Amino acid sequence: MNLKERVLNNICYTELVYQRVNKKLATSYSKKEIEGMLLTIIKDTDSSAFIEKGKNVYISN
Repeated sequence: MNLKERVLNNICYTELVYQRVNKKLATSYSKKEIEGMLLTIIKDTDSSAFIEKGKNVYISN
């Protein structure tokens, strides 16, 4: 299983995720909107753009 598949199979969200997204984007998206946007970004991003550093995964798109 490649890194992209692992991310898609194990994605989870905490309250901190929602807060950080809204703060960084200066918005007030709902949880569903944030989850939908992140899922779309992950699915649309090529597997070669996924980089694992320690326990973190970084995606460049």
